[in-house]
Amino acid sequence: MNPVNDRRREHIELTRPEETPPRTASTPTGSGSMRSDARLHEALDRIPVSADYSAFIAQLSAAPTAGPTARAPSPAESSRATLVSPTLRNGRDAIMGQRLDAFRDRFSGPYVVDGASVTARPMFRMNTSTSHNAKKMEAHAPELSRICAKAGIGSAAGPARFGRCSPEQLVKVTQALIDAGKLPPADDKHRDLANRIRGMQWEWGIGVDCAGYTQQAAAEAHGAAGAVFKANLMGDVFSGMMNDKRFATVDIAHIRPGDVIHLDAPRRGDVGHNVICFSHSTLDEAARARLLASPTTGASGTAFLSGAGPFHAFEVDSSWGAGDGDMVGGFRRDTWLFDESTFTWATYPSGQRNLPLNVDPLTGPQGELFGGAFRPRGAQ
Repeated sequence: MNPVNDRRREHIELTRPEETPPRTASTPTGSGSMRSDARLHEALDRIPVSADYSAFIAQLSAAPTAGPTARAPSPAESSRATLVSPTLRNGRDAIMGQRLDAFRDRFSGPYVVDGASVTARPMFRMNTSTSHNAKKMEAHAPELSRICAKAGIGSAAGPARFGRCSPEQLVKVTQALIDAGKLPPADDKHRDLANRIRGMQWEWGIGVDCAGYTQQAAAEAHGAAGAVFKANLMGDVFSGMMNDKRFATVDIAHIRPGDVIHLDAPRRGDVGHNVICFSHSTLDEAARARLLASPTTGASGTAFLSGAGPFHAFEVDSSWGAGDGDMVGGFRRDTWLFDESTFTWATYPSGQRNLPLNVDPLTGPQGELFGGAFRPRGAQ
């Protein structure tokens, strides 16, 4: 028996929200329902679809079908199709996913470098004295302020240094540094232009932390109900969500796109983590078999997937720690697996799906403790 998981399970059961009763044959339908469907389709048509999302749908459409000429998918393709497929069970989840994609894209540029347009996902920055690049940020702060003031964006420098900037603020500050000739040359760690930009953000101590990213993403995803996340963008709404009446606690099995997840640090005094759910699906037996057959699953992952299940797959968005400037830091869309029967999580180290799944029954996703999933009250 695992006392940590037992306590978590007990908390989940005590805080399980009431489920909306399913529609039955006696549930009245009519012109009102048809009008709602029409409004939903109109809303979907107005939501911009990102290039990545379109490419993914095209990839699914082009997937090989069964037959004598069918090509067997590679382990990476099988994993991608199994785990990264967006949850499109209804129009609400589709809207959430597209809003989260659009928010991610706003944080990624585009930037103009020598006349060329390039996108670069935002780098991680957390404003604490123990941050790995705290000394670099302090050393560059005076010059950064002068560069931003010259570009007419002086008010954006502070939020970018504190890790709580808006997408537009980070893009403007980054472009000002590029225009000032601060983009470093390529090296072994920063081979392409996008990583050179991200390396520059790390060197100059600008970016966004997990709370800054998740809080703003949730505000964007939930529309009017997301206003609750804008109350204190420089503070922390996540660690107290369990006792905050503005939020409802969500059972793990019922997490939906747009819900936020708080992770507690396993050691007292360390900083936890916050993410927003992009998709949630349940693995069927065929999907689990494909993962079990994949060489990237690893021994601990194989033991995990051999359990009773049911197994859940979550895609989550956040800005992740960068260690000492590692390129795995900053924005990532990670995949987490959860076994409902054992209350155990499996995750890929630093989100890298080419590495074996990591399973630690004493902790949770990415080696942290699951602190709860939450949704603004009144949200759809």
